[in-house]
Amino acid sequence: MIPTFQPSLDRLYQTVLMLTQTPRTYLDPVGQAQVVDYLQSELSASGFSSLQTQPFLGQGVEYKNVLAKINAVGRSRLVLGAHYDAAAGTPGADDNASAVAGLLEVARLLRPYVDQLSNLELAFYSGEEPPFFATPSMGSYIHAQSLSSDQIQAEAIILEMIGYFSSEEGSQNYPRPEMELSYPAAGDFIALVANPPSRRLLQAVELSLSQAQLKVGVESLVAPPQRPGVDLSDHRCYWQFDYPAIMVTDTAFMRNPNYHQPTDTIETLDFEKMGQVVSGLCRAVFQRCAASPEPARAEAG
Repeated sequence: MIPTFQPSLDRLYQTVLMLTQTPRTYLDPVGQAQVVDYLQSELSASGFSSLQTQPFLGQGVEYKNVLAKINAVGRSRLVLGAHYDAAAGTPGADDNASAVAGLLEVARLLRPYVDQLSNLELAFYSGEEPPFFATPSMGSYIHAQSLSSDQIQAEAIILEMIGYFSSEEGSQNYPRPEMELSYPAAGDFIALVANPPSRRLLQAVELSLSQAQLKVGVESLVAPPQRPGVDLSDHRCYWQFDYPAIMVTDTAFMRNPNYHQPTDTIETLDFEKMGQVVSGLCRAVFQRCAASPEPARAEAG
């Protein structure tokens, strides 16, 4: 039986508040260290004991990923990840404090069910934003590379901006005009994005979200990485190591006018809809890990 997951909107808010009040760009290693301590403290308070940091260098400066594992002792792994660093000049409420808050809440909600889960790893990355984006200094690249080196069969669900929604007609933009014929004109849905080899993972997550009967729409796109907007987050790094990976997103700059701006503040987020996304993700992860699947390398083609 699948549990009912009820996120705390107050906890989501408090996490976003802490992150937006802490400078955490690549120029703020002290602030990033504070975030690492905060994440470890919150995960420990939720009952996680197998925590570790994964240090790496970017332009000669040390940054850290924070990893929490649930019965991840075999050769397979489901990774649920989000980056905690922010772009320079922005408090980064939606990008990407919303996803970090969501991932932390997923961790809290799944912790009581650890005896029913296996092969799950939660990953909080640094180094997603410029100047490290699309380089081997991305925290997610370091993580994906480590899994590959250890010959772990993995798949990844990446959270990238899950807090901005608009019911206004015309608030949603698309990279290709023909997409306007198939997708909503209002930005009040959450999107799942995959490359063709990750199609089956996307379909499984999409089915779980539909079964959760969320009060927010769910749209999906399967497209090659060359399509504009398809590879603009940490999932791209798992693709580079032939792992199936999808992005869960509010579509960033295609909807949110505050993207990479000083106006990306906590007041612009919809925490009720964020909670809906978190609830659906808990169900998706529970179904994926309770069945103890053996994640495979990405399909060919």
